[in-house]
Amino acid sequence: MGLDGVYTLNPEEPYLFGTTSVRNGYGVPDTKGDGRVFKFHLASKKVVWSRTPVSQAGALYSPVLLGGWLLIADHQGIKVLNRETGSLVATHNLNHSNNAEFRAGWAEAKLAVIGTGGKIVHSAHGKCSIVNLRTRSYHRIGSGDEKFGNRLTVTADGSVYNSLNQTDLVQLDLEPARQRPSE
Repeated sequence: MGLDGVYTLNPEEPYLFGTTSVRNGYGVPDTKGDGRVFKFHLASKKVVWSRTPVSQAGALYSPVLLGGWLLIADHQGIKVLNRETGSLVATHNLNHSNNAEFRAGWAEAKLAVIGTGGKIVHSAHGKCSIVNLRTRSYHRIGSGDEKFGNRLTVTADGSVYNSLNQTDLVQLDLEPARQRPSE
């Protein structure tokens, strides 16, 4: 089984986890079908499994290994897969968007794990959200009028940075407004 359009990769010996896109670029028409997630065994150079956990998504993004799970991003939110089988375990819809409405593109969704993985930041479609896996809650970062980019980075102290309105580098406020101490 081939893996056309390999898009993002995340290694964990002896495997490589990745996602694919149906967008070919350079003027080549898109491949028909949906983006896939796969697990590849490095030593044997064989695909262990390849799945389409999200229908009508031309690309899947940002594979992150967390505990026994594989998390991936799409325009709508975060999908949680069993990393041994590739089966879809949970869906966290964070944006009011539909994957089918967007042409697959380069790095249009991103995940960032903070610390030991209790919190995950998702950025896609100009919106940023944070999911707290321990409390099973999430909130939108900002007022909702901002246009966040899709390049997230996490520093050693747990600070998360993103671009804002295509010009500014910002540190994201990861606490919901209702939980912040009053000034």
